[in-house]
Amino acid sequence: MNTYARQALMALLLCVSSNTLAQNSENNWTLGVGLFEYGGHFGAKYQTQLSGNHFVSGSFGIIGYSLGYEFKVNEKLSLGATLGQQVGYAEDGYFVTKLNYHFSGFDNSGFVIGASLGVKEDDGDCLVLCPREDGNGLESAAGIHLGYKF
Repeated sequence: MNTYARQALMALLLCVSSNTLAQNSENNWTLGVGLFEYGGHFGAKYQTQLSGNHFVSGSFGIIGYSLGYEFKVNEKLSLGATLGQQVGYAEDGYFVTKLNYHFSGFDNSGFVIGASLGVKEDDGDCLVLCPREDGNGLESAAGIHLGYKF
């Protein structure tokens, strides 16, 4: 993902979050671990309600960031999609769909567990100090995550 695309995504997130903060109070923070959902192996997610059962989120982790959308299916389940980048795993970006289970209910504080499935750009297998070719191929990506919503 190039620099302009990253800047556009961040600007969009800031606009949406500031607009929705002024309109409602359905906001929450989640701390969690796992791939994709929390911006890397460990991170924080801020989520706010757009309308009805529709929510958007932004996450920043120790190795990346993500932007997401969730639809509340019922009090325990939500479906959504996440896109972002993670250093060393999906440096050129990823897009995954997700299913989350909220142990105490979607609108309450408590543990959340989920799974993601999608694609990431093939970055090669090298992490540090070795030559890599930047390819445009896609490969499958899957991950699980666990968090605590406040």
